[in-house]
Amino acid sequence: MAIIKPNNNTLSAVTALPSGMTSAPGLSTGSLVLISETNLSSAGHADIDSLFSSTYRDYKVFGSGLKQATDNTKWIWQFRYSTTTVTTGYRWAGVGARNTGSAVDDGEENSADYAIISNAASDTHATSFEMTLYDPYGYQVSKNYTCIAGGRRSGDGGHMISTGGFLPNDTRMTGLRFLVDSGNVSAGNIKVYGIKGS
Repeated sequence: MAIIKPNNNTLSAVTALPSGMTSAPGLSTGSLVLISETNLSSAGHADIDSLFSSTYRDYKVFGSGLKQATDNTKWIWQFRYSTTTVTTGYRWAGVGARNTGSAVDDGEENSADYAIISNAASDTHATSFEMTLYDPYGYQVSKNYTCIAGGRRSGDGGHMISTGGFLPNDTRMTGLRFLVDSGNVSAGNIKVYGIKGS
């Protein structure tokens, strides 16, 4: 009967790269760097400025525990540059599900804003989202994004939606505005991270 001896390699030896290699294919060496954290309070909208620069190409935005004053409203957002809010030209589409699996299919062309999620309940911590912004500070014509959002729907069902789209605008964007389509924002937390390369 053969005796199998355990491998004596240490964890550092197992995870070490071969001599001369600085990175391994398929392994990400990037990280998220916190740029801004904002706690929302009662207001018509929340502007978060001085976010984007040439330091990072792409960004992650996390919204947690969002609440609005009016039930059954839509969370939306817009790009900003300097002190100007962009209010036209947004193109987006989204698909998701609600309650026991009923499909959600939504989208707009040349609208005043991007959508995060519709039909949100006005309960505490009703809505949360994770968003990626692709080169918002670049001069390219298309400002792209993707977002997944979910939580408590008006009427107390669960819901989620994945949205994405673009804004045909070659201005260097520097900030964001978050709001709802009716009434005031009440509470929540928004964090913006730069995505650092290797």
